[in-house]
Amino acid sequence: MWEICPGGENRDLAAAAYAMGGRGKGLATKESKKFCPEAIVFLHSLLVTTLNGNMKQLRNEDIFNEVIGLIKNRTDELHASREPLQMRKQKPEPIRQLNPKFEENYIKGLDYDPDRERAQMKKMKKHLKSEKKGAIRELCKDNYFLSAVKEKERIKQEEERAERYGKAMAFLQEQEHTFKSGQLGKGKKRSR
Repeated sequence: MWEICPGGENRDLAAAAYAMGGRGKGLATKESKKFCPEAIVFLHSLLVTTLNGNMKQLRNEDIFNEVIGLIKNRTDELHASREPLQMRKQKPEPIRQLNPKFEENYIKGLDYDPDRERAQMKKMKKHLKSEKKGAIRELCKDNYFLSAVKEKERIKQEEERAERYGKAMAFLQEQEHTFKSGQLGKGKKRSR
């Protein structure tokens, strides 16, 4: 139908033909969320200039007029439904106060937390921690006692072993003495 080249009037004419063709007809009539009204106004002006400039080349002039009418109606609707920009209505956020809370009749050790569940959990954790410390203390005492008992047993066994060793050495020395003194009969007396 038209010769399409990269620049000039033919490109505008090709865009208008695409808008009116099989795929583009739905594009012109269907409301699209992606296009802004300015794009539709541009398409309208493009079609009007194309229609006015190339009347002799067009075969389906009534389709062009129909599409131009649809675009004009849509742009008029869009311009009528426009609202001016407004600032967001957001409630002002109060500045967080970090003032301390004082209790009139303060009692040491009493929890003043308004959240009962959190206060109960805190109390249970504190109790658990103290029980854990007590258990560790008891285990250390038991361990110290057991190590003292084991040390006493070890010292007692060493004393018994030293005593047996001493008895054995005494017996051997006595044997040696009797052998050297000749009391067994085979040994010679030492000459002086």
